[in-house]
Amino acid sequence: MKKPSPRISSVDIVRGLVMIIMALDHVRDFYYVGSFASDPLNLQTTTPALFLTRWVTHLCAPVFVFLSGVSAYLSFSREKNYRQTQAFLVKRGLWLIFLEFTVITFGIWADIRFSVFLFQVIGAIGCGFILLGLLIRLNPKVMGIAAVIFILLLNAIALPPFFYDGFLKNIPQPVVALVSPQFMQAGSTSFLIAYPPLVWAAIMLTGFADAPLLFTGNGD
Repeated sequence: MKKPSPRISSVDIVRGLVMIIMALDHVRDFYYVGSFASDPLNLQTTTPALFLTRWVTHLCAPVFVFLSGVSAYLSFSREKNYRQTQAFLVKRGLWLIFLEFTVITFGIWADIRFSVFLFQVIGAIGCGFILLGLLIRLNPKVMGIAAVIFILLLNAIALPPFFYDGFLKNIPQPVVALVSPQFMQAGSTSFLIAYPPLVWAAIMLTGFADAPLLFTGNGD
């Protein structure tokens, strides 16, 4: 019987540190009076402690999603079974999206009518797993280069001031929501896309592509 491959401590340690920082941010949200009404990064109104406890959390989601891609590669590399890995990633992705729109949404709003759906990092990771599963047969180098180009291009075209008012207004909002945070209304139901799925999926693909460099010293 084949023994399971040991876990890589460095990945678990970094993921644990990220979770601690995320917990710090959640504590700030729930216990700091006015945290929802004011921007903790506004230098005119914030305090050093509040600023730092909010600023540092910008590292959390990108690192966590990147490491999800790294972990997916490590899991795949143990068996090299494309079909099995693809099925696992797609099923895991669908399950995470389901949890985002049911358990997590209810936990946030406590609304049995589900009048507001909030799409956050769990749903974004789910979409990333699905896309990664569909692209699993691509060469990691090709996948990584394409993902980095996508991230850079998306950020570059978002810089001009006319981008949102000029370019995006001609594109259907559900399509824009794939790459930009959006608030959408469908009848009495609201959808807040806080984590655009394609952007975060690209970060996960980058993690998958970088894993061979991080743990084997080469990209083969």
